[in-house]
Amino acid sequence: MLNKTIKSCINLWSSPTFLTFLAIGLISVVYILFAVCGLDPDYGLHIASGQYILKHGLIRNDLFSYTMTSYPLVDHEWLTRVILFVLNNSIGKLGLAVIFTIMAISSLILTIPKGLFRISPILLLLSATILLPFFGIRPQVISWLFFAVLVRTLRQGGWQKPPLWLPIFFLAWANLHGGFIIGLVVLVLAMLISSCQSKSIRAYPIIILIFSILATLINPYGVSLWTETLQVASDTKLRWTIEEWHPYLTFSGAFTLFASLSFVLIAHYRKMIGLVAISVSIFILAAGLSSSRNMPFWVLFTL
Repeated sequence: MLNKTIKSCINLWSSPTFLTFLAIGLISVVYILFAVCGLDPDYGLHIASGQYILKHGLIRNDLFSYTMTSYPLVDHEWLTRVILFVLNNSIGKLGLAVIFTIMAISSLILTIPKGLFRISPILLLLSATILLPFFGIRPQVISWLFFAVLVRTLRQGGWQKPPLWLPIFFLAWANLHGGFIIGLVVLVLAMLISSCQSKSIRAYPIIILIFSILATLINPYGVSLWTETLQVASDTKLRWTIEEWHPYLTFSGAFTLFASLSFVLIAHYRKMIGLVAISVSIFILAAGLSSSRNMPFWVLFTL
């Protein structure tokens, strides 16, 4: 009886399901503590902005600047700031830390294919370690989740048959965070390469793409949201003045191992992976090396 109990315990502890949940639990504790104890310099700005929007309407100028209060401002995360202010008053910073931890872990889980379930604990721990320095109660984490949903959706439905709800998806994303741009770029790049491979242009994906782009214009700032987001993304001065826009030079042990495994496996299974996924991965990697804040998108896509 004792031997059977011991064997059952060993089987349970060594099972992929148990190890996966154990990894998720460990990551959750670390991420929650990191979000609660860490001080994101933009946290107060998000809360104050959300409060102002609810009381006075949209922010059109840089009101919280000491010397540039008249500078025109396009708030590409206005809705997220309103939500943060409301939730901060009701559940506090700890509650927000739990919500954003769930979003971050969900982003990782969504991008791992079912076929890799047995090694998912290793993948989760590696990728979570790389993403940790970028994590916090931050609007960027919402873009991680939206990006993960997009990648999983396109992988399941194929690059040539995007779902009908995609425009609504981008409508929500565009009002929550400016990271919607990288989602659209990935979608365009994937469709373009796929069309070149098949040597044919299908009307349905193009229609969905056009409506998805038009949907992002349904925001309080209109076209200005696009011009502001693209201007920020292409501003080379940000690469050296704001830390999260610096080139990615933090080649930690986790990142080195993850990248090495990725390059080896992509090279070995390149025919099965396909030109579309490999090309998109290279593009996002280049964007991540150029600006470190984009590196989490490469990790999520490469998973």
